[in-house]
Amino acid sequence: MALLHFDDEDKLLGIELITEPAELVRYCVARDAAMHHAVRYDRFAAQVAAVE
Repeated sequence: MALLHFDDEDKLLGIELITEPAELVRYCVARDAAMHHAVRYDRFAAQVAAVE
């Protein structure tokens, strides 16, 4: 797993490699939860347009 660090202007400051198994599992759980709740861009854009 690579954790990218950026400053306030989106300039890449560095990359941190995560190799600790327990920490990798935490990141994978967060990724899986995000994917479970994700919607396609076209659906998201339609929802935003409906609100505006």
